[in-house]
Amino acid sequence: MGNYASSARETSYDMKTKTLSMSPIHSRILRVAAISIMTALLAGCGTSNALPASPGSPSHHVTAVDIALAHRLHNTYWYPPPVTKHYATTKVAYEVPSTLGLQAWSDNPTHSVLGVVNRLRKATAVQQVQEYTDPSFWPDIAHQWTFPRPHSPGYRQDRKALTVHNIGSMPASQSPYAGLIKRWYGPEILSHSWVLALGHINQSFSTWIKKHPALTPWFYFVDVRGHWLLYNIQN
Repeated sequence: MGNYASSARETSYDMKTKTLSMSPIHSRILRVAAISIMTALLAGCGTSNALPASPGSPSHHVTAVDIALAHRLHNTYWYPPPVTKHYATTKVAYEVPSTLGLQAWSDNPTHSVLGVVNRLRKATAVQQVQEYTDPSFWPDIAHQWTFPRPHSPGYRQDRKALTVHNIGSMPASQSPYAGLIKRWYGPEILSHSWVLALGHINQSFSTWIKKHPALTPWFYFVDVRGHWLLYNIQN
């Protein structure tokens, strides 16, 4: 979720880019851990990511997104259909964001991307999540996204807006999962991606990341026709 300076002096976190290699068991463990962490930190997101299963691991084929989903959204041209890729060895199919409509940023987009994260934190319905996510991410919403209950402990605090002091912000190429994103999604998606690493509402990000590096979710976004869309969450 190396950093990028901005005029607002966003909190930064410099972590050396590295390529992560996951075994099938490790991949499944990360999914389970991330689901629990997302429920607590995002208070509206229980999904780990739209990360394809690693080659050779048990997986289910994600069918194409029903076109009716997009018809219920505003300004559907924001959402190019996902692209299907196949693993070279197993031929298992998985979906990634389309490169159609991708835009590169000219200025630091931290505030714009953070605005999307805060809207996701307040989402109470699948359609609201779809508004701010890439279609390749939609199948995970239906199966894994957890919406907060109004009377649950910490409901109000978990829905409070994060500020630049609670996050790390950087180009995806500077993130610790850059190698993995490049491998799964390709160099063009990586080069157009921006990442926010989420801390806690009551702590500065620098304090949070030192104490809880393994509990920090990294949200990967691409700018599609001027709209930042979430397509992957890593932890």
